[in-house]
Amino acid sequence: MNDQLNFLAIGWKKKVLKSERFLKEMNAVVPWKQLAVLVEPHYADG
Repeated sequence: MNDQLNFLAIGWKKKVLKSERFLKEMNAVVPWKQLAVLVEPHYADG
């Protein structure tokens, strides 16, 4: 049996992309629910 560990087995993490970091920061600072309430009346039905 092969007892050698692979990257996933030892908890290897992938690199965090700049875009992922940016979106995480945006989610932390933008009040999305309040923004949606302001924008919603301007959307067309359908």
